[in-house]
Amino acid sequence: MMLRLTLLTLLALGVIDDEIVHRGPGFSITYPKKNSKLQPPSAAVPFQLEYRKNSLLRLETERLMQPIDLSDETFADIFREVQLERLRERVGTPLESDRVRRFSWGVGVEFHYYLPARNGKKNRRDRVTEVVTTVDETLYRFTYWIPERDLKRVAAPFAQIVESFSPDRAIAEATASSETAESEAPLVGYSAARSDANAEAYRREIEEQVQDKLARAELYAELAETLGWKGYLTESPSPAELEEMHRAAEAALNDAPSDVDAHQARAWTAYHENRMVEMEEEIKKAIAIEPDNAENHLLYALWYGFNPERSEAMARLALDVDPGYAAAYYVKAAADRRSGDLVEARQALEEAVKLDPGFTEAHLQLAEVLGESGDARGALDAYRAAAAAAPNDANVSFRFARALRRAGRIDESITEYQALLRLEPSLAEVHYNLAVLFLQERQAPDLAREHFRRFVELDPESARAPRVREWLSANDSR
Repeated sequence: MMLRLTLLTLLALGVIDDEIVHRGPGFSITYPKKNSKLQPPSAAVPFQLEYRKNSLLRLETERLMQPIDLSDETFADIFREVQLERLRERVGTPLESDRVRRFSWGVGVEFHYYLPARNGKKNRRDRVTEVVTTVDETLYRFTYWIPERDLKRVAAPFAQIVESFSPDRAIAEATASSETAESEAPLVGYSAARSDANAEAYRREIEEQVQDKLARAELYAELAETLGWKGYLTESPSPAELEEMHRAAEAALNDAPSDVDAHQARAWTAYHENRMVEMEEEIKKAIAIEPDNAENHLLYALWYGFNPERSEAMARLALDVDPGYAAAYYVKAAADRRSGDLVEARQALEEAVKLDPGFTEAHLQLAEVLGESGDARGALDAYRAAAAAAPNDANVSFRFARALRRAGRIDESITEYQALLRLEPSLAEVHYNLAVLFLQERQAPDLAREHFRRFVELDPESARAPRVREWLSANDSR
């Protein structure tokens, strides 16, 4: 049975306006839809819940020397003192509170304290909650961080998750499902598809935050940055997206002129509008506010697109600040590839997809790099990973089908093309490629004729259309 952490009570009370259910290996979890997402099951812990860009909820385990029963008050008090001492060794900040309390799943020790914000912003704090409990010989530490400014908005849902949690069952089921964890990894992080979903979430949340100036500014900045990143991945944003990006960046700066995110948002806009002088000015302003902000260095890596060596160096700076920044690995790989260093590009892209298995574009770039390096099998595996990460992406499926044909896997290529046509029946190029495969590889002119006819119907002005018409005329079955 899967563990279900439900927030229906909060929904009924109107605390949360929307919800989303994520099913991972051995558990499912219901939580606010507000830009939250789960890290892939490949993480070293059963799950991590994120709110915006910060990991906010984590579960860790530790093997004890002997069973500890916290239902015994004496043991519980001793356990609290031991955990308090350990906490003091790790955290040099005063406690807001510590207590032994009973949850729905048993007895635990709960600590509250404040730390500098995990997003690196100055003059901001996160309230940290640690809940520690034991089941037999296993210790479970449940930690969640909530930005102080968001306490009223998200504290209740996170508390409800902990209250509903069943540590022993979740760990057992996650361990039992570890063999299938990779295949169940959700699309998260930096793909263009994820950017679309995030942008839509930011638009909805902006409408809900009209009375909160600072929160609204941050959301506008996040929207602009998300559209900017998508534009980079897809090589250029649409006119409508560029206009929305520009408006969002200006709104963020208007509401919060000293906020680093607002200047980064304007830098993204200037990048896509090819105003490189203004882009550098905004990056410098952002660095003056937060020198150790990884996205500042990432933006500089983009600014140095004309100089692969400098671009790669700036991407490295971003990774020095945040070694888990998959986007920086992707940008670094692009610079490595432009400078002809396919070994470094491959290593960077492999790290990017390891950090974010749903990073479709990184899988595709890795496939191209492997192909250029002569590793045909590795390239095909990377295309397959991209197709698995984005099963409804016509472009990914098309490239995968072409790669299968190049590898001589004709039946698989035909199957992939046919699946793509079920998804998008009006893709002329797919009909053409299928016709060629049936004609040249399967000697099936009747099947080829069907797809050649659809090709000229869908793309009558193609340079290949006259030759196809000649073939159809010469091979008319009537």
